[in-house]
Amino acid sequence: MIVILALIFYVIYTFIVQHLWQTIVAAVIIIGSFIYFLVKFPRFRQWIKDRFNNRQTTEKESSIKVPQINQSEKNELMSRVHNRCEYCGDHYTLDVHHIIERSQGGSNSYNNLIVLCAKCHRMAHGGGISKARLQGIARHRKHF
Repeated sequence: MIVILALIFYVIYTFIVQHLWQTIVAAVIIIGSFIYFLVKFPRFRQWIKDRFNNRQTTEKESSIKVPQINQSEKNELMSRVHNRCEYCGDHYTLDVHHIIERSQGGSNSYNNLIVLCAKCHRMAHGGGISKARLQGIARHRKHF
């Protein structure tokens, strides 16, 4: 009986130690990869920074309410720019982007809106296209 209990204890102990070791190795690999990406890719570092900063908005900042743009206003703006992304010129999957986000007090004014394709829209939200660049494009577009 004691031999069986010792064998069961040994099997359980071996199982726990092996899985603990695998967990530690996996954690080291994940943390090492994260550090590598932070050092090697500045855009990844900026993306992490943006995600962290977005979590730290105060209640006052996040309570600012600007109404959404309705579809007719979006369609009008898209037709003004000839149904093209104002950043890359693509004409697929267009959307209207607030240069200064509504949650940060940005308005629905013509100068704060820009038409972007899905790819450029993701880049704008991820920090791949600067707000200054988007503002410059909006400032220099033809007014109708």
